[in-house]
Amino acid sequence: MPTDKDFKRLVRARMGKTGEAYTTARANLRPDRDPGPAARLRGRNPDTAALTRLLAALGVTDPASGRPLGEATALGIAGGIGFAYFVFEYEQLTTLYLGGRVNSYVQRQDATEAALARLGVGFQTRKTKGAATAERQLRAALDQGRPVIVTVDAARFGDRSIPDWLSGMLPQDVLVEPGDGGGDPRVWDLAPAPVPVTWAELAEARAGIASARHRLVVAEPPPGPVDLAGAVAAGIAVTWRGMLEPPMRNFGVPGLAKWADLLTAPRDPKGWPRLLEPPDRQVQLLTWLDDWVETGTGGGFFRTMYAEFLEEAAGLLEQPELARLAGDYRELAAAWSALAGLARDAAGSGPLVPAALGALLAGLRERVLELAEVEEAAAAGLRAAVADFPGTPTDKEQR
Repeated sequence: MPTDKDFKRLVRARMGKTGEAYTTARANLRPDRDPGPAARLRGRNPDTAALTRLLAALGVTDPASGRPLGEATALGIAGGIGFAYFVFEYEQLTTLYLGGRVNSYVQRQDATEAALARLGVGFQTRKTKGAATAERQLRAALDQGRPVIVTVDAARFGDRSIPDWLSGMLPQDVLVEPGDGGGDPRVWDLAPAPVPVTWAELAEARAGIASARHRLVVAEPPPGPVDLAGAVAAGIAVTWRGMLEPPMRNFGVPGLAKWADLLTAPRDPKGWPRLLEPPDRQVQLLTWLDDWVETGTGGGFFRTMYAEFLEEAAGLLEQPELARLAGDYRELAAAWSALAGLARDAAGSGPLVPAALGALLAGLRERVLELAEVEEAAAAGLRAAVADFPGTPTDKEQR
């Protein structure tokens, strides 16, 4: 019988040959039972995939069609898209964070929990510092046949072959189900089949994120059909407010404007001319820019998925304007991907001389300013489209 280390070597060897993500390669090396049509999903983002599977397991469907909710719909109900910009400088490391979804700080609630609340799905969230208590809580929920989402450290869990030095920095949600005969659990990630893990592996991954240590969300089937239209309208309201009226300047359209200013501010200690002065940091930050926009976002910084959501919402809310706005967000997705491509090409060409770096940063600034203008107009369109929808939270309720 191969050891865990032996099996991980096999997984990484397959990744090298096929280009598959860690969890996909792992699932293919340990094929499991067919998950059934409701769960057979190749996820686009870990958190929205986990939420989509949770809702399917709870029997939450579109009241009109009877079909399970799709991942794009789950994204929109959870608060949709947004923008966040942060650079963190440590003694030996500088990191860039670009967020394309609405931030929990902006909507003052975790996205998954917000979606469940808007749909009227009962749930409990638990956190504990103790690994033994956390495992008991999870086992008890699984023994009761209840679907459970847990938060894991993507680096410790092995997703996308993330390097160890990013441990503790990349939380993601996964859906957990019991294994056969009460043995080791299975975890649903992005792959269309569950990944068997040991309890020890899961415990290590759950302990990796300080702010969400051993977090789990246990949900119950709703008592009746959900108010899908109300949940969709409420989610759209959160999106436009997060883009147009964020609580601080690092978010939304103001965050884009701030980033644009910093891209060509040579005297600002947070300016990119200074940040990218070290050649190795050029590659690092430009690669991260590309990764935040394209990896695990469904492409185009979540804007492609959001366009799909708006196309569905247009019919649900009987608001044709949302379908037109979906076209705007598809154009935004393409513009975000073009920005990421520019950064990716520059990172791949090696360290840039000062003149070339200056030209690159000027080009990035111009694109970010254009993005800010279009994002602002699109968010204003969302605000107008749902302003009169019954049940949409008022300004006072949103705040």
